[in-house]
Amino acid sequence: MQAPPVLTSRWSGCRIFPRRLRRPSIPARRVTLSKLAGDLVRLFWTDLERHHPGIGSISLAPEIAAAWRHRISYRAVTTAAPGGGPAQALVPRADARSVMMTVRAFYLDIAQWALDEPHRWAQWAVPCPITETDCNRARHDKLTLKSILRNLPPRRPAAAINPMKDQG
Repeated sequence: MQAPPVLTSRWSGCRIFPRRLRRPSIPARRVTLSKLAGDLVRLFWTDLERHHPGIGSISLAPEIAAAWRHRISYRAVTTAAPGGGPAQALVPRADARSVMMTVRAFYLDIAQWALDEPHRWAQWAVPCPITETDCNRARHDKLTLKSILRNLPPRRPAAAINPMKDQG
């Protein structure tokens, strides 16, 4: 299994992420640690550094947190424009809720550890930028989409729609 600093060093130098991944909360496989590192470092911290150069704390101002939540909720895709050229469009990110829940768990874990080991974790305990409502909103959007799809009429084969077509 890769050591956690190796997982995070390819994306960022923030000291808190290797510490979080080293914390033995539950035994985790390499795939799990890689996903956790990818969500926390690449999709969260590196995104913040890209959009807010010089950021040095995980304590986020409300407007920075709101901008990140919007960026993580949608991804840019290139489509064909009506004139034939490329056009950028935003589409909902399928794993946005998962990423938000990972970031929320990260902040809540640190808050709990700060109570257990204040000498080590208290400096990192800050308000969580992801609310429970943010996580539930993503779930609600997914459930709404499933409800819409469930209420669509069933798709029938072409032969069932026009049975006389095959009789020539």
